[in-house]
Amino acid sequence: MKHHPYALRIPTEDAKELAKAQEISGQSINQLVMLCVRKALPDVLANFRPGQRVTTVQPLSVSELRRIYSGKDELEGITAKELSGFQSQREPQ
Repeated sequence: MKHHPYALRIPTEDAKELAKAQEISGQSINQLVMLCVRKALPDVLANFRPGQRVTTVQPLSVSELRRIYSGKDELEGITAKELSGFQSQREPQ
């Protein structure tokens, strides 16, 4: 499996929250970031207007983030090990 490193630029406050989530969940930073993208991206894209650039999107409010992440999704009940196995099956060789 090839790894394509990417330096994640994340504000200190968010990095601390991500570290807490990692400790609580037992998942890797990568798994958590992928889950965040999967959960939030549809709502982020729904807020675009035609011709608008990604860099001009307003950050989601804390209440919006809580709403997004409070609902169950298709990954509910899947362990970190199962998620890891699923992800490694789908990554390019």
